Amino acid sequence: MPLWRKLVYATGTFGDSLSFNAASFYLLFYLTDIIGMGPADAGLLLALPAFLLFPLDPMAGALSDRVSSRFGRRRVFLLLCSPVVALGFFLRFFAPPGWNIVSLFFYWLVVQIAFSVSMTLLLVSYSALTAELSPSNTERAQLVSMQQGFGVVGTMIGSALTIVIVQALGGGTVGYGGMAALYAMLIFSVFMLAFSVTKTIPQTKAKRISVRNEALLVVTLPAFRFQFSIWLLTGMVSTVVNALLIFYVGYVLGMEDMFAPVMLLVMLGALVSLPFWNHLSCRIDKRHVFAFGAAMFAVSLMTLYFLTTDNLYLLWSVAILAGAGTSSISFLRSAMITDLIAYDSVQVGRSRAGNITGLVGLGNRAGGALGSLSVGLLLALIGYSSGVPVTPQLTEGLRLVISVVPGFLCALLILLLMKYPLTSTKITEAEKTLRSGQCPYETKD
Repeated sequence: MPLWRKLVYATGTFGDSLSFNAASFYLLFYLTDIIGMGPADAGLLLALPAFLLFPLDPMAGALSDRVSSRFGRRRVFLLLCSPVVALGFFLRFFAPPGWNIVSLFFYWLVVQIAFSVSMTLLLVSYSALTAELSPSNTERAQLVSMQQGFGVVGTMIGSALTIVIVQALGGGTVGYGGMAALYAMLIFSVFMLAFSVTKTIPQTKAKRISVRNEALLVVTLPAFRFQFSIWLLTGMVSTVVNALLIFYVGYVLGMEDMFAPVMLLVMLGALVSLPFWNHLSCRIDKRHVFAFGAAMFAVSLMTLYFLTTDNLYLLWSVAILAGAGTSSISFLRSAMITDLIAYDSVQVGRSRAGNITGLVGLGNRAGGALGSLSVGLLLALIGYSSGVPVTPQLTEGLRLVISVVPGFLCALLILLLMKYPLTSTKITEAEKTLRSGQCPYETKD
């Protein structure tokens, strides 16, 4: 792929990141502090669609592998799902006037389900297509690095600037609705750009295998089981930290107005460190680079427990360190999936990118659901509700849940990475086979 085409294609990750971070940082806060929903109910609302749609990711992956159209089996989902995703994002932050809390709960439950279905179909196909665009391990890592760069920009806007945009548009439900409309247009635009710069890859015929048997074959791969667990843990960590950070900065540090600058520093750390992670991953086994980045992130989280407003320099340093750790996790887990897909295609003689991406996405979905449910329950457990007085017990509880819980999950992640069976040597051997043309990347079941 030419450089310009890679860059335009990579903008799709901006849409994904903008959508994910705007919701993960502000949707719980919007439901509890703007709408007035109880924290446990809000956590249940965010977690319930993930549990109800638990089989969705592998089904989307299987569909992505099997659909045939003149736009290609992956690209067609970018075309069809982008407008639905954009509309669904807007409705997540739009409260119909005059509705009571019970009506709003079920309204948002339907919206969340519709959004999740369309976004899953879109992202599974987009991610699977990424893994198939090049047989080169280095070029795939470069493409993923570009995607993560746009992802950091999306995170920067979604996490740091969202509250600024909301306030500029009038705050409250009006401000959130305006922000959602603006973001919806951006999300739609970047995914359509990604669609426009990719070509339909010629398909070759292969023996048809049932969806169930194909999924069972993928699940038996040792490397896949590790990847599933890795995405489960990272999904939980990101959901817990993102949802609690606005509460931590506002209630523990008493610096609600500083939330945007803190998030900008986090994203600056992520953006600046991204070339470093890309460079390191091309020279050192990705497992070890990933473990180092996860350890860096865990250290930054544990430091949050001891932070006070008396030392702002330490806060800025922790924000930059956390950004670098976040960048490593986001980049390396995606890069490792493309390696697994390439290695698997050599072993079986055809690409199962959709199935692998969908089944791994199931781990991420489960992690996000468990994280959302945990956040709601933990906030209720430590006595938080909208308008509650800030007490020492509350601030101590917030310190614990934002540092110790995700820090423990990061420790489990590092242990998994040390045992991950797909080494750099095996990936290099698979790359040689793909370059030789002995194994087709794109097949039609």
